[in-house]
Amino acid sequence: MSPAPSYFNGTYTGSLVKTQDNCFIGGQYNGAVHLLAVDGPDVVVKINTLTLRGRPTDTGGLVAIYETSSEKVTTRATASYGIPHGTVPGVAFNTTVTIEGIDNATRFTCTLTYAGTVTRQ
Repeated sequence: MSPAPSYFNGTYTGSLVKTQDNCFIGGQYNGAVHLLAVDGPDVVVKINTLTLRGRPTDTGGLVAIYETSSEKVTTRATASYGIPHGTVPGVAFNTTVTIEGIDNATRFTCTLTYAGTVTRQ
């Protein structure tokens, strides 16, 4: 499998606002640093302490996912980036980050969604 395009590599600063929080547990997310690094066909995304892995989309963007499960809870995070090909420093593009906590017994899901832009440094 071919490596992901190198233009994903970089440090980005987020300007995201909370758009969904059905459990009223999320704080603000503005200014979070998003580090993206190509790792073979994947792109590794680090946002604060969260590490996600994903692959480029057919439209040139990126969707990265993190998931872990225990006996009681499944935690899932998804980040999507509308990164245009050849992004250079100073360019902003649309980004959405969704974090979910799912009670495995009841399937009740707490969902936090942040949307806005990230700007390449």
